Amino acid sequence: MRLNFLSVAALLSAEMLARTGRDPALHYENLADEFGSPVARRLEAAATAQQKQRLAALAPEQIIASELAGERIDSILSHAPGNGEPIGGIKINTANGWFTVRPSGTEAIYKIYAESFINPAHLQAILSEAQAIVDATLSKEYP
Repeated sequence: MRLNFLSVAALLSAEMLARTGRDPALHYENLADEFGSPVARRLEAAATAQQKQRLAALAPEQIIASELAGERIDSILSHAPGNGEPIGGIKINTANGWFTVRPSGTEAIYKIYAESFINPAHLQAILSEAQAIVDATLSKEYP
């Protein structure tokens, strides 16, 4: 028997209900009350072939920002931590949010993916600052 993600999620929900007698949604609400409710969004922006190449080759040391949405930047990654493979862009992490920017492989755009663990206003701050960081990066000439 092969299980897909939705089947596993349904089984986990059933197990939670059976063991605790509480709807899994109530468990989620308690966690969200304690840790915040994550919200995510994706933006797209036009990019030339040269800009897409620059984004794909970005190195963490090329990012000069030290804060994102009022928080200290904890890490800037260009390679996946699990296997060391390049992510084709960068990911900037803070304690309560992150964003990743990557060029599209098929369209003349780049994409910014962002998540806040606090609220929609914090997510909007991350997205606004992410766009400013990308704009500043694309306006500079890097070796």
